[in-house]
Amino acid sequence: LSIRRQRQMCIRDSVKVQPVYPRRALSRGMSGWAIVEFTVSAQGTVKDPIVVSNCGWVKGRSSEGACEDSPNSVFDSAAVRAALKFKYKPKVIDGTPVETAGVQNRIVFELAE
Repeated sequence: LSIRRQRQMCIRDSVKVQPVYPRRALSRGMSGWAIVEFTVSAQGTVKDPIVVSNCGWVKGRSSEGACEDSPNSVFDSAAVRAALKFKYKPKVIDGTPVETAGVQNRIVFELAE
């Protein structure tokens, strides 16, 4: 396992918040995702989230699900706002909660059928 994967196994998410669907993406019929990287504090809150990768596509096209527009920042702000509301059970070393950097979460935006 990579170091990043090992770090992620040591913390557990306890609260995940659904992102607000961006109005611009909704009006264009876009779906997509954004990968947000952040630090989980010793208190279990998210610090310093940044989007490290993203993708967007329009449903109903022949290439549905394939990245047509990458990078596409239409989902970035909503993904970061959602990540800031996540809560985790922090990694514990010798009985003390510690900060964990480099945690990643993929946030998916899909339109209902």
